[in-house]
Amino acid sequence: MMHRAIEASLLGLFVALAGCSSKGDDDANASGGTGAGATGGTAGTSGTGGSSGTGGSSGTGGSSGTGSSMCATSFMATSTNNYKFSSTLTIEVTKVQPSADIHFDWSGVKQDLLGHDLDLTTIDMVEVELWNLTIDSFEKKLNDDALGQSDLSIIASILPNPAGTTTGDVYQLTNMGYPYTKAQIDPYLDINTYPPDTHLYTVMLANGMDYGKGTRMIAGFQLDSTSTNTQVNITSDSTKLQMSADLHSLTSPTVPTGTAALTIDWTNMMTTSSGLTFEPSYITQIRVGKYSKTATDLEDPANFLSLDTIADTMYSAPVVSGTKFDLSQTKDPTGAAFPGIDDTHTWIVALNCTDQCSNPAPWYLTVLKPCSQ
Repeated sequence: MMHRAIEASLLGLFVALAGCSSKGDDDANASGGTGAGATGGTAGTSGTGGSSGTGGSSGTGGSSGTGSSMCATSFMATSTNNYKFSSTLTIEVTKVQPSADIHFDWSGVKQDLLGHDLDLTTIDMVEVELWNLTIDSFEKKLNDDALGQSDLSIIASILPNPAGTTTGDVYQLTNMGYPYTKAQIDPYLDINTYPPDTHLYTVMLANGMDYGKGTRMIAGFQLDSTSTNTQVNITSDSTKLQMSADLHSLTSPTVPTGTAALTIDWTNMMTTSSGLTFEPSYITQIRVGKYSKTATDLEDPANFLSLDTIADTMYSAPVVSGTKFDLSQTKDPTGAAFPGIDDTHTWIVALNCTDQCSNPAPWYLTVLKPCSQ
């Protein structure tokens, strides 16, 4: 039987502040352990933006506004100090002949769905999924972080061998390297069983060997009884992402400069930045970014989709348990601990759900405003 599991994080490289997590000791205020800096990433897809408030970011040339007047070493995450985010994901769909040997060619992918250059020799797996969804439903559920196990019929993979191979066909599908037979694959290409008005196939180029993680590009295809085409070309335009981020409407938490032991508490958060339900216990990753760019600069899609890579320094750590965190526990990729903020840069704090979510866009992101105790 073909593999039917789907990993929780469908687009693991689809957000600038999404990263891996590791285990460490935890207490009521913070989880221990070091977090490696994530590469590449961007704002993932989501629905409508969250609540707004007054205020702005700090830093050299940063946006102005009136944040909290209290200069404290702890602050509550609220909808008022959360950023607003929205995006639209569009996937190109190719019509193909049913019950045919479908060929895939991904040599035309020069950039990933975030617009970052892509070296095809780094692609470890080409996933092929069959969804019990129309293309519109798939795009919407992906945007709304609502894809579930019941939406997926099958998932299998082609493993490029040697590295840099850019073509493959449907009869090369495997379960993580264990080949499927033609007799096992053919039933899933039957248009009577999987009609195009209720089903969609996707092809995903991915880094790593975990199904549903590390996705760099997505293309779609559907069975069509009138088509004789058996070729699916994946290109840099197969997935298009439009997004907007608002860092101006939030009221920045005010914290002292030069103080590493700053505590964020998200216990009472109700909605994410995109207006979806916020489950406090689902937060598994925290990031603190230092930027020479202003908050206005960071709102630009080209920058926001690369928040991790354009940071002067990115500090991170896993959240093992609890809904409060001491930022002094975060570390940069060299192992250096977060030293506290200054008044010459823009500083952001982001909370990510990486284990339970199909959309790894930060559920919470705010701009810290410096003050003197």
